[in-house]
Amino acid sequence: MKRGFQTFMGSRFPTEGGGDYDPAARLRDMDTEGTDVHFIVHGGGAGHPDPSLEMEFIKADHRYLADFCGTNVHRLKTCIAVTPHAIEGSVAEIKRWGREPWAAAIYPHFPLDYPLDHPDMNPIWAAAADEGLAVIHHSGLPAIQGIATSGITRFLVASPATPGAPCALSRRL
Repeated sequence: MKRGFQTFMGSRFPTEGGGDYDPAARLRDMDTEGTDVHFIVHGGGAGHPDPSLEMEFIKADHRYLADFCGTNVHRLKTCIAVTPHAIEGSVAEIKRWGREPWAAAIYPHFPLDYPLDHPDMNPIWAAAADEGLAVIHHSGLPAIQGIATSGITRFLVASPATPGAPCALSRRL
C-alpha cells in the first residue's frame, strides 16, 4: 500500500495521530497488528544551526516523548537525542532521562562529515554506558556518504544493517 512517500507492508494505513500525538491510537494499531513493542525514532529539533536553540528543541522533544511513551512504558520505547554541538547539554539529558523505562538508547545527530569516533563524543558515550543505553544510528544515504570517511565510521554505519548486530536493542526492551 502506498500513501504519498510512504509504503506500508500491512493491509491498512496507520490510524491518524498514532505516529504523532495520540499514543492510544498507536497502541490500538499495535494491538491490531499483533505488535508487542514499538521503538520510536524521532528527530526533535536536532540539527538546528544555533546550538542553544537546538538543545532547547531536544529538551522539549524529550518532555513530549516522556508523556507519549509514558502512557505505556512497556510497549512504547524511544531514544534520547544527543548532539555534538552541545556535549554538556546532551550528557545532562542522558542523565535526566536515561533511567526512564521508555528510554532504550541514545540517538546522536551528527552534522555531515562528523566522524562517529570523534573524541569530543567520549563524554556522551560514557554517559550512555553509565545508564545502560544502546546507541542507534539512523540516516539516509547522503548522511552515510557524508560521514563514512574513516574505517571505523564505515564499520559503525554498516553494522546496524547486519542481521543480528546490536544496534537499538538493550536490556530495557
